[in-house]
Amino acid sequence: MLASPTPVWYSPNTMKLTKSHIIIINTCLILSGLMILDSLNIGHNLAMFLIAGQIPGTDIYLNADLMLFSYALILGILFGRFTTGIARSLRQQIARQPRRSQA
Repeated sequence: MLASPTPVWYSPNTMKLTKSHIIIINTCLILSGLMILDSLNIGHNLAMFLIAGQIPGTDIYLNADLMLFSYALILGILFGRFTTGIARSLRQQIARQPRRSQA
């Protein structure tokens, strides 16, 4: 007898994932990821990097000028994305409005 490519116990109709199954699986994946990050002490390391500029796992501290420049750069990028998103939505709203006839 030849072996079938799919196992005998598998049938597409036997394993139907409902919405509640997917929610439970996603919740377990997120919680396990958070537990791994917590075991690596990521919260403390991130806070020390943002507040003092300490590179995690080393005794190296970044210069205050470099941290200020990086904060300004990040805020500039976020502000630019925010304003372009607003401008794009306003442009789309204006384009949807019917044109007035000039008679």
